[in-house]
Amino acid sequence: MATGAVTMHVRSRKPLQDTLTAVRLNRSIAECGFELAQNAEQHLRARLRLANLYPERALAETLTIANRCTFSLDELRYEYPMPR
Repeated sequence: MATGAVTMHVRSRKPLQDTLTAVRLNRSIAECGFELAQNAEQHLRARLRLANLYPERALAETLTIANRCTFSLDELRYEYPMPR
């Protein structure tokens, strides 16, 4: 399966990704050091670019797995916690 450890939809969102990492770690961005992503390569890529990065077999397996996923965001509903 081909994955790119995607954390953002476009490269320009790296500052936001860094901010979220800092919040998760409860640190300032400057204090995060090597905890931050080194670059903005963890973004969604076009199919043509993926074909240059991954073997055809891995891309085919990725599509097989994606086609098995039937989840829809429309299925989400807030469930209120039960009182104790």
